[in-house]
Amino acid sequence: MWIGVGIITIAGSAIALAAYHFHRLEQSLPEISDLSAYNRDGTLTIQAADGTIIMQTGPSTREQVSLDRIPEQLLQAFIAIEDRRFYEHRGIDYQGIIRALSANVMATGVVQGGSTITQQLARMVFLDHERSLTRKLREALLAQKLEKTLTKEEILERYLNLVYLGSGAYGVADAAWVYFSKPVEQLTLSEMATLAGLPPAPSQYSPLVNLDLATERRNVVLRRMQEMGMISENRANLLIQSDLVVNPSPHKRLQVKAPYFANFIQKQLPLYVSSEALEIGGLVVETSLNLQWQEIAEQVVKEAVEIDGRAAGFDQAALVAIDPTR
Repeated sequence: MWIGVGIITIAGSAIALAAYHFHRLEQSLPEISDLSAYNRDGTLTIQAADGTIIMQTGPSTREQVSLDRIPEQLLQAFIAIEDRRFYEHRGIDYQGIIRALSANVMATGVVQGGSTITQQLARMVFLDHERSLTRKLREALLAQKLEKTLTKEEILERYLNLVYLGSGAYGVADAAWVYFSKPVEQLTLSEMATLAGLPPAPSQYSPLVNLDLATERRNVVLRRMQEMGMISENRANLLIQSDLVVNPSPHKRLQVKAPYFANFIQKQLPLYVSSEALEIGGLVVETSLNLQWQEIAEQVVKEAVEIDGRAAGFDQAALVAIDPTR
């Protein structure tokens, strides 16, 4: 009897201790704020008066795109390969975890992951890539918290705008431009499947790094879409037999508009923003620049130098514009 009492006491203490640590872990979770305003560390965005981005710097900047601009088959491709039960679970897919464990045991290696799209979003925004049980628990709890706060559509939109897709591209709009030189709305199904296949190993699957491996991965996505009834077998077979063609372009963020003005703003920032805030990044600077007027002014100066410069003996010019009503 005393042995039984001792076992029950130890078990009860263990459960109480586990519950205490779980409560502490839950209390330590960050607040779920508006993810649409999220910027990664080190990012600086300078905007014109109308909100147009004239310069972005930092380790990761991206073009935001609303869900209604993202083709339906691109959404399907990501769901098929990353989280087939996305619309059924509440942040954690227990069936997916069991399926991934079984596949990994059969393959004697890691061939599938059990993280849902919601878990991946939680990790991208709030956590690091540390491999530990505590981090996985925090990820799972945050995923459940996100599911209570946001709709499935909001989660999917934020994920597709933040996920790293290799070759310096963050989000599907960035990746569509970097790999195929087109807006996301114009992607072909083959190109959509290529992007959807990138998240697990973006540096390896990037078609700019290894075209053959990227093609193999694209084919896996297409076959998964076929298995889920998203595309027909004939279409999947035709696309799998086709070549993957890339047409790369440099990141749009590397193309600076009004560079002298943007550089001036950068030099002025330390007068208004602390060095700590500049180092952390994630800043968006709104300016008074009228981009349309700026482009007209640049063209006027360019024409003045090219047309009148040689005859008048100058090869540089400046323009000052004053609003007489102010």
